[in-house]
Amino acid sequence: MLPRPLVGLGPSIRSNVRPILPIKKRAFPILLPGPSLVASRAFSLWPSQSNATPSPLPIETLPSPPPPPPRPPTMSELSMPTSLPDPTLWEPLSTLLVSLPATLHLTWPLFLPLLTLLIRSSSMIPLQLWQRRQMRRFATVIRPRLKGVHESLALNLRDSSRRKGLSYEQYEQEYKKASKEATRQMYRSYGFHPRLTMYIGPLINIPLFIFISLILRDACQRALLVLPFSPAHLPLPSSATLTPEILSNLQDLVTSSFLWCPSLCLPDSTMFVPLMVGLATLVNTEVSAKLRRAVMRAGKEVDRIEGRIAGNAVVGLRMGQVGALGTRGLTAAEKRRITVINSRREGNDGTRGLTTQTRTTNGPKEQVQEVVEAEDEEEPRSSRIITNAMRCASVAFIPIAAMAPVAVCLYWLTSNCLTLLTNLTFAYYDRTRERKERLDKILRR
Repeated sequence: MLPRPLVGLGPSIRSNVRPILPIKKRAFPILLPGPSLVASRAFSLWPSQSNATPSPLPIETLPSPPPPPPRPPTMSELSMPTSLPDPTLWEPLSTLLVSLPATLHLTWPLFLPLLTLLIRSSSMIPLQLWQRRQMRRFATVIRPRLKGVHESLALNLRDSSRRKGLSYEQYEQEYKKASKEATRQMYRSYGFHPRLTMYIGPLINIPLFIFISLILRDACQRALLVLPFSPAHLPLPSSATLTPEILSNLQDLVTSSFLWCPSLCLPDSTMFVPLMVGLATLVNTEVSAKLRRAVMRAGKEVDRIEGRIAGNAVVGLRMGQVGALGTRGLTAAEKRRITVINSRREGNDGTRGLTTQTRTTNGPKEQVQEVVEAEDEEEPRSSRIITNAMRCASVAFIPIAAMAPVAVCLYWLTSNCLTLLTNLTFAYYDRTRERKERLDKILRR
């Protein structure tokens, strides 16, 4: 059989061509040269470049590729927590709080002032109205009756002290005990409690203020912790402590911005909001101190009336009354008291005021009036301590607010502004009513 390339040649050519014998298998493979880049002819016995396929080597002899180098972790992977945040004490209340804006379809910068207005209006304004009603009742009803009771009590004790031969110091002690008991019975009959009226506002508003601040801070901390999570990281709904809805509400809180602050859960880096919180607290402290002086002046008026009544009982000796107190020599304090009260009644130019230590050009009436006005304006020691403590707290609020989230600072600022507005409104109303009462008294005269 002739090879395929010789088919079709003439008989003379075929006779000269020797047949190709089959190649015997050898023990070793024949190394053939690699495919040449020269174009093969049609009658070439070697396979062409297009038909040449390299003999595959065994899989064991192929080298395995080296493992890729480890990829450095990204910032999101580094900040990604390994587990869900643990439940806290305030978690149920903070969960309820963060669900309200989505339910009411409000943004967080609008929801926080409205929440503050609702809470403070429902707790602070009713208490202030009740306090003002109690103080008004004391000024118009209790104090006039108390004044009459003290006057009659002073006269009765004066007569009994003269018969017993008591000194003025002993009489004063007896009068203080009797006046305190009469005042207590008068307060009980009218259901008036001075200390409760004065301190019920701070005792309710301050704990409520701290309570809401702690809930807001807990919500901000949880929102920062769950920010990298997605619903795929949550466990099964049957055992989950953080549902997809709560996760969405917390992420809405942490992604909400306020003015130049990128997030409500972060502190204000510009320090503007903390400074505004401290300034509002300081202004509110000064206004509250001024109003507290006006409230305490009503209670101090009773003590001053008691002192005048006790002095009038001794001054009765000047009217020619003779008794045990008149037979002994008066002390220097009693003489000064009698001199001041006589100068107030008669206008004697040869006397001086109660606390006047140097010579002045004013007459005794002006000096006594200055003493009375100084007593009116002087604040009790406990009230001064409260005012100074609130001033220090106003300054200390600035660094505290600098470390607090913007959401908590916004609650503090709104609360202080609302308290300031309420105090100014009540002060304006009191001043208007006082002017009206003075005008009515002038017209009656």
